[in-house]
Amino acid sequence: MNEMSERLFKAYFTDSLNIGDLDTLVFLAQGIGLNGEEVGKILTSESYFAEVRGDERVAGEIGIRGVPFFVLDEKYAISGAQPLEAFRNALQQVWEKRSEKQS
Repeated sequence: MNEMSERLFKAYFTDSLNIGDLDTLVFLAQGIGLNGEEVGKILTSESYFAEVRGDERVAGEIGIRGVPFFVLDEKYAISGAQPLEAFRNALQQVWEKRSEKQS
């Protein structure tokens, strides 16, 4: 996932490729070792339609209106581009809350 994300960002922001184009997506996926034929089939099917619509519904319910948006432990959120320290603090808080529950 990280590799593909990096590839998509580079393709769009650096190489000015159309990442909404099926052939471009298949090409990028092949570049990280995925089977192009399988990727094409998945992207043109409705295999994950219900899951994606479910994620969109949940996002709307919890008020996500933009990206980036990070949900931690299905309860805590970080909205927008934040400094590293914000993530450290949030993760520490989640860790402490989980540790309290397990005690």
